[in-house]
Amino acid sequence: MTKLTSISYEIDKSAGIVYKKHHGSITLEDEIGIITRLFADPEFELGMDIMCELSEAEANWDLKKMDQFRAFLGDFVEKAARSKWAIVSPGGPTNHNVRLFIKLNDSLGGKIDMRLFKNCEDAHAWFAKSRAKVAITKA
Repeated sequence: MTKLTSISYEIDKSAGIVYKKHHGSITLEDEIGIITRLFADPEFELGMDIMCELSEAEANWDLKKMDQFRAFLGDFVEKAARSKWAIVSPGGPTNHNVRLFIKLNDSLGGKIDMRLFKNCEDAHAWFAKSRAKVAITKA
């Protein structure tokens, strides 16, 4: 049985958040394609946070693919560096791969603040806490 793959995103300009939802098996090519489209979207703005919902997806990449994706993101650092990426994965092999990717990204000087969450509510709380700190700093 083949799992159908789909990736979609929705930009909530008022909240400053991009919601990216994955279904099925995620390939490196699919992920690069959706990120490229997202960053070219006229609705996307610098500093928008991104929530990647992987609850219904599988991402079983080897280290080579993870490093290729990390390098790809480096090309977009100006558009992505000011944002936070919340990756939502409730568990399983995808969760382990996400943890490994975040460690790889951080250890090699990744400029995107990425965190793994078990649910969307915790991810939203992280975004809200970060925005509150920014508001206090600007005041």
